Amino acid sequence: EGVVRLQPSVAENLLALMALSLAALPAVVLMASRIPSRHATLAARQRQRVAPKARQAFTAAMLGTFVLFLIVLLLRSISHIGIVNFVPILFERRGWSVDQYGFVTSLYWIASAFSGVLLGTLADRYDRRRMIALSLWLGAPLLFLMPSAEGLLAPLLALLAGALLGASFPLTVVIAQSLLPNAKGFAAGLTLGLIFGAGAIGNALIGFLADGIQGSAFSGIGIQATFQVVAFGALLAGLLALALPQRLSGRAQAPAVPAAQAAD
Repeated sequence: EGVVRLQPSVAENLLALMALSLAALPAVVLMASRIPSRHATLAARQRQRVAPKARQAFTAAMLGTFVLFLIVLLLRSISHIGIVNFVPILFERRGWSVDQYGFVTSLYWIASAFSGVLLGTLADRYDRRRMIALSLWLGAPLLFLMPSAEGLLAPLLALLAGALLGASFPLTVVIAQSLLPNAKGFAAGLTLGLIFGAGAIGNALIGFLADGIQGSAFSGIGIQATFQVVAFGALLAGLLALALPQRLSGRAQAPAVPAAQAAD
């Protein structure tokens, strides 16, 4: 008496959730191994205090850079966050059961989480913009083919598409911080807000494009064709990402501070 017994389906779901959380442990270990030492962190903070902060003069070129960055964020968010809500609908209309298309959607998100860590590691060695472009260019064809996939190919494409299209998520935050080096917290918050906001707007746009609006002249192009249109948007986002500068040219460079001076 007094013991709560769970239904078998509930217990199975809880076990699956626990197993999923254990799968994230390698990523936690990797992040912990990359944490800088306390001495290096304190030295970097001291240099920031000593060095005079550079100020930015807002120019037309900077405005163009921000607009370009917003377009890349919009297209990338639609092709990843915006489209994922329609993955279950796509396979439900093809007769898949709830557990089948739920599994495919889970693969999409799980792959996105792990690929972000991997691409971030590669971006430390190579150009971030090229890494973003490469991930989007490789993911777009998979998203294009996903609606027509059958059998085991469908979850495989979902896994790879989610990994590639979602891998650039953290890199966009880093690029925003490099464009606004004196306001990194603001840049990160702004970027995350734009990513999820653009994904929400993308939900409405994708739904309208797929099914149209009841009673209007536009009846939609169908969900399969919509996936393919969004895939072209991901290709365009990758192309535009290459045009982003490494940093804003309107920023005056702060003079270097000798290590001995920083230690005083």
